[in-house]
Amino acid sequence: MKLVRNHFTLVETLIALTLLSLLLSMIFGFFRELTWWDQQNAIQEKFDFQMRHLESRLQSLFSHTVHEADSTRKFYFYTSPPDENSKSASIVFTFDNGVHVNPYFSGDVLGRLYVDTHKRLCLVIWPLLSDNPHQTVLNEVLVENVEGLSFKFYSPPLPGKRPAPVDPQKKNPEPEKWYEDEWLLSFSQLPAIVQIHLEIEKNLSDTVKEPKRIEPPLVKWTSAFVLPTKYHPLTLPM
Repeated sequence: MKLVRNHFTLVETLIALTLLSLLLSMIFGFFRELTWWDQQNAIQEKFDFQMRHLESRLQSLFSHTVHEADSTRKFYFYTSPPDENSKSASIVFTFDNGVHVNPYFSGDVLGRLYVDTHKRLCLVIWPLLSDNPHQTVLNEVLVENVEGLSFKFYSPPLPGKRPAPVDPQKKNPEPEKWYEDEWLLSFSQLPAIVQIHLEIEKNLSDTVKEPKRIEPPLVKWTSAFVLPTKYHPLTLPM
């Protein structure tokens, strides 16, 4: 009996290689897209955690702000314009920092909330009882890649809906009015609401970039915090 051997022709081999390459391209493309979405989910989870931590930290700060009606404690709450160390207006205020490992930073301290030249939202803390407060500071970075920061302050209505007093020197804010990026030191009172608006750029440098995406997305974040003032105290139900 004569054996018949079947040989592949060159055309058949090329066709098989072409089909195999198409199949591998589809498989690798699927896994590449799956990897990209997995990394995007990890970035989003990290970003959401940072925003929750930021909101929790700011809520803790503003809820422990020194009340202007307490004459036994130093009270400051005002805004300062941008300078050589900051890219935007900043809030300067006193608050109770609780118990700290460094006794200088325990209790009432002076804080400044601003965006530095490296696009970081920072909280700088100075002790009030130190002999050299400018030589002893704490710098806490709250969030990075901040492209913009703005504030809004709400002046509450006066008790009993009394008319606003006439003050040519602006020692008191006008009731029921929003102030943007400015709360004067001469006001000598807390606003009822502080609204903070941030524009944050997500960091995608360590990820597989999507071909259609040219620049990282700019996320807008806004949150408001209520402060009890002597003109508009907050009461909790018993």
